[in-house]
Amino acid sequence: MTEVLNISNFTELLPKSSTRPFIAFSDSNQKFVIKALLNSTSRKRIVSEYLIGALAEKIGLCRPKAYLATLTEATIKKLSNASIKVITPDCVALEFVEGLTEVPSLFYTDDMKKNASLISFSELNHAHISKFFCQPENQTMFYGNALFEVWLLFADNHSDTLFKRTDGTPLFLDGSHAFGYEDNFENLSHSFDKSNSFPVSGNLEGILRNKNFFKEWFIKIDSIEESILISVLDSIPERLLFSAEKEALLTFLTIERKKFIKIWTYRIQNNLL
Repeated sequence: MTEVLNISNFTELLPKSSTRPFIAFSDSNQKFVIKALLNSTSRKRIVSEYLIGALAEKIGLCRPKAYLATLTEATIKKLSNASIKVITPDCVALEFVEGLTEVPSLFYTDDMKKNASLISFSELNHAHISKFFCQPENQTMFYGNALFEVWLLFADNHSDTLFKRTDGTPLFLDGSHAFGYEDNFENLSHSFDKSNSFPVSGNLEGILRNKNFFKEWFIKIDSIEESILISVLDSIPERLLFSAEKEALLTFLTIERKKFIKIWTYRIQNNLL
């Protein structure tokens, strides 16, 4: 059975996010970033955050671990006093990772454009990212994250989602923009009509140089058993994810996964990116 945390101590709001996340502690005094259903947020963005964390964990991708959680009445009251109205006590708790270092994006300046004939932006960005992640095993995570975001239809490619842990490994944040641009989980599909390039999330330009590194991530994505996907979806409360949406998501994560693997294996092998 999926563990559901009890969130009993709200401490502070986090800035710079339309989903209005906040810091809170569980009954066992563990610190989490909480994504709750508020007037200003959609169910889809909250559910997406949980699914991204759960699926990333299944394939060993560096993203925050996600839990289902419930806000206590006292916590909801305290949030209300801070002018935050919670629609339902059901929420998502993301592990709070201490000591993160944000990896700044390298912007294409006018000086870079003038010197483009000498060194391309891809080369500059590769050197920039390599300063933070010099170990090959850390750089392979970028290949996994690239495929992961294409598979799960990330719709908004922020340049401020890449961080470095204290152990030197990368951490990719923000899973709330997955599963396409619509406000629901219907009509999710992979098509050759989609973009032929990887998203820029995680500062990928110039990083994905060895197509052989994608193979292990295709295998990991393909190896997630349907029974595990059913369990993950069934654990989400009906107040956050309706039954019809669960069925649509299961179809996407199984049948459409096969289509994704076929399409993108072909693209990568034939240098069509």
